[in-house]
Amino acid sequence: MSDLQPGQPASTGANREENQPSPSPLGSVPEVMASIDALLAELEASQQAYAQQLQQAEQARDDQAAKVKGLEGELAKLTGERDATYKEKAKAKQIVAELTDTQRQLTEARKELDQLRIQEKAISEQSNSLKADLSSTQQQLTEAREEAKLILLQLHLVQEELERYFLLSESQKNQQERHKKLLRSYERLVSSVVARS
Repeated sequence: MSDLQPGQPASTGANREENQPSPSPLGSVPEVMASIDALLAELEASQQAYAQQLQQAEQARDDQAAKVKGLEGELAKLTGERDATYKEKAKAKQIVAELTDTQRQLTEARKELDQLRIQEKAISEQSNSLKADLSSTQQQLTEAREEAKLILLQLHLVQEELERYFLLSESQKNQQERHKKLLRSYERLVSSVVARS
């Protein structure tokens, strides 16, 4: 049998805890969005770095190509000078010396030309690799953006679901409180009937 007087509300510690509003479960959403923004910024910075490296590689390749073209012109000039020395029979000794020097220069030019062609091939391969990396980075950035959109949508859905459960919980708490009040009223009524009889 309850000792409560009619009209006196119950004020237990458990009831006070039940009446306190539940903490909002949505506090981590800004942190998730900040992480997504940081990831997107990092991917965009990586894409810009790859684009800059690609531009530098292409510029180096163009410079090497220009140098190769100049050496080819010089090679043609040296070859012409060598052919002209054959026609100068009166200057046989000078022709031999010039031919020897021209041959040496021609050999060095060919070696340098071969080295430049090797470097040009390496630069071309590096350029292709950078293009592939840039394409991969762009694809990753696109995928990250799509994933961010999906995560944001899921967060909105979770937020709506949590709000629904929160409202449902509040409704259940109110119903329990009304049930307790009815139970206390019933106990008081029973006590009154028993006391009269």
